[in-house]
Amino acid sequence: MDNIQFNRKCRQEIQWRYILNAIQMANPDAIFVSHKEMLKYIIYEFHWDSNVELTATAFAKWLEQKQICIAIPHDKATIIAIGKAWGFCRTKNSTDRFVETWYERIAQKFIQMCNKLNVEL
Repeated sequence: MDNIQFNRKCRQEIQWRYILNAIQMANPDAIFVSHKEMLKYIIYEFHWDSNVELTATAFAKWLEQKQICIAIPHDKATIIAIGKAWGFCRTKNSTDRFVETWYERIAQKFIQMCNKLNVEL
């Protein structure tokens, strides 16, 4: 399987779609034939930049360095707007927690997609 079949609008699928769109938006001239190819491209960029094993923590730190190959926001207002749209930011505490774990959340969801599509990390 090279593509994720999106069947419902659960939080996980919404977040996966967001990450895939962020990859495509950051690479408008690239022609990806599958989701698997998109993930492999990001993994290649990660390993090229940082010669470490791809873990959620290492990937989150790498994302926080404002990588140009994946278009995720880095400003607090946009992150909060996404958190509200995804249903995570309902109180001040949950909003603060969402902002604090933004990069870790993206990293974890990215790794989940890799596992689902059997992409080697």
